[in-house]
Amino acid sequence: MRTLVFFAALAALAPVASGGVSSTKGSVRVETLSLVATLPANRNYCPILEGVGENGRFGILLQTKVWYHGRTGNAKRFYQDQDEFTWPTRSCEASRSGAVVTTGTVDYDVCREVAIEPADPDALRLDYLLSAAETRFFDPVSFPLLYFSKEVETVTFDDGRLGEFRTAANPKSADLSRSRACLLHFPKRGKTLILLVDVNRPLALGHPLGLAMRQSVNGWSRVFNFTQFSYDEFPFFKKGAQLGVRMWFKLIDGGEFSVSQAESVRSLSAAVGARDAGFSAENLDAEYAEPSALAARLPSTAGIALWTETPMKRVYPDTRTPSATASAVRLEMAANERESFQLVLKPQSTARIERVKLSNLVSPAGATIPAANVQVHRLGYETVSDSKAVLRGETRFADRMIPLDGGADMPPDENTILHCTVFAPLGTRPGTYRANMAMEMACGGTRKVVEVPVEAKVWDVELPREAPYTGFMLVWCSPYAKREQVLRRFAECGMMGTVYSGDGAPKIKECFDGKTLKVPDDFAMAEKSVKEFGAPYFPVPWGFMGAWNWNTNKTVFLGLNLKLDSREFDETFENYLAELRNQLGRRGL
Repeated sequence: MRTLVFFAALAALAPVASGGVSSTKGSVRVETLSLVATLPANRNYCPILEGVGENGRFGILLQTKVWYHGRTGNAKRFYQDQDEFTWPTRSCEASRSGAVVTTGTVDYDVCREVAIEPADPDALRLDYLLSAAETRFFDPVSFPLLYFSKEVETVTFDDGRLGEFRTAANPKSADLSRSRACLLHFPKRGKTLILLVDVNRPLALGHPLGLAMRQSVNGWSRVFNFTQFSYDEFPFFKKGAQLGVRMWFKLIDGGEFSVSQAESVRSLSAAVGARDAGFSAENLDAEYAEPSALAARLPSTAGIALWTETPMKRVYPDTRTPSATASAVRLEMAANERESFQLVLKPQSTARIERVKLSNLVSPAGATIPAANVQVHRLGYETVSDSKAVLRGETRFADRMIPLDGGADMPPDENTILHCTVFAPLGTRPGTYRANMAMEMACGGTRKVVEVPVEAKVWDVELPREAPYTGFMLVWCSPYAKREQVLRRFAECGMMGTVYSGDGAPKIKECFDGKTLKVPDDFAMAEKSVKEFGAPYFPVPWGFMGAWNWNTNKTVFLGLNLKLDSREFDETFENYLAELRNQLGRRGL
C-alpha cells in the first residue's frame, strides 16, 4: 500500500530566522537564510528553488525531475514519456532538517531527499537515488534534470580540483567533463549560486566510474544534467542495483566570478567532504584500449600490423593490437544471411590502400559465393565531444561507412578500419567457403600485396525469403539527398526505418493542411523501397503527426492546434488516413 506521510508537528512550525522546515497545504518548504526549496504536493514534491535577495525572492531552480521514455505498465499504451511530475507519490516524510520523497515507475524506484546541510546550514543538499525495480534491460534515464532560470547569464566552472576556474556564457559538455563545481551568476540580482556535485557518488554504489555535469540552454531555461560514466553497464540491471546523484546549493553575494567566490566553493567542498574524482580515464581501458576476446592478429607484412575484430566491438584509433592469433578470418552463417567482420590495419609509417581485390568464395564441393556478395567499406572517424570521450582523451570514433572506390590513406601509428560484409544468398549450399582478400598497398615507397584468408561456414539452414518481422530504425534528420541510399541499405540488412527530416510542425504544416497530404517524394520513395529494394513495409510520412506522447488532453503538434479528444482531430486524422490510402493505392501499394 502506498502512503503519504507528514510529521504532524511540522504543520505548526513556522520558518525561523535561521531557516527550517514547514508544511503548508500539503507542500513542504525547506529554508536557509538565503535559499527556499519548495516541494509542491501537486507536482510529486519535485523541488523548486528560490533565492532571497534585497528585493525579495527570485526564481533560481524552476523545476527538477527525472525523465525518460519507457514502460508504463499499461498494456494499452506500453511505452510513453515518463515524467516524474506525473508519477504517484509513495511517501513524503518530513523532519526538522528536510524531506524524503519516494516515488517511481514499473522500471525504477526513486528516492529523493532535500535537506539543510548540517556541515553548512546556509547550504541545501539534494540527493537522488534510483533503484532497478526488476532484473532486465532498462531504458536510458535522465536524472535529475535541473531547469535553472534564464536570469543566469554566465557559468563559471572548475578544473575538477577546485584549482582553476573559467567562465562561459554557455559551457559545453567538454568544458564540464571534469568539473565538480559550477557557479551560476545572476548579475541583475547581485547573487551567484554554487552548484557543487559529488562526482564520486556512483562509486559508493558499486560502479567503477563516477559522473560529470552537462549543460544546455533552451528557449526558457538553462538545463543541467548528469552523465553517468558507468551507464554502459547500467541498462542491463539487476533488481535493486542503484545509481545516484548528490549535490549542494549555496547562494552567495556577487553577480560575477571573483577570488572570494572561488574560496566559498572550496570552503563548502571541505565542509561537506566532497572530493576530487576518485576515478580516471584508465577505468575506460576495456572500452577504448582493449580489443575484444574474439579479436586476433592475422598474418601480415613488415611495417603494418593487421588484425580482425568482431563487428560488435568499436575500434578506436589507439585500440591495442590483440595478442591472440588466427590464420584466417572465420565466419559462420545461414543461407540468406549477412555476416560482417572488421579488418584493422596499423602501419608504422604513412601508407595507402590502393584497392581491395576479392575472389569468389569456393567450397570443397565447388559451390561458390560470388565476390560481388562481399562489401568492403572504410570506417571514417567522427569527432565527438561527449563527457566520456573527453575524460578518456579520445574524441574520435569510427562511424561513417565510406566506399573504397578511390582507395584510402592510412596515417602512421593509427588504426585504419575496414568493415567487410559477406552475403550468402538463398540457395547457398552448406559447406566451408574460402577465398583470399588481396589488399594492394603503397607503403614506404614500395608496393605490397597483403592477402587475408577468409573462411565462411554456411550451415544447412536457410533464413526465410521474407522475414515474419523486421527491425526498425528511427533516423532523425537523415540528409534529403541520402534518403534513397539509407533506405536501400536498410532493405539490404532486412530492416526499415524513417528517413524524414524530423523538423516538427513547420514541415508538417507545409505538407498537410488538414485535408490534402502533399508529399509526392515520400510516396515515390515508398514505392521504390517496396518494389525495387524489396522492403517489407514503409513507414508512412508523418504518421504520428508530431505527437510523440499521445495523451487524451495533449495538443497535436501539427500547427493546427488540435486536441486528441476533439471532433476536429478525428476528422483531420480521418482525412490523413484517406489521403494515405488513395495515394498509396494509386501506386499499387
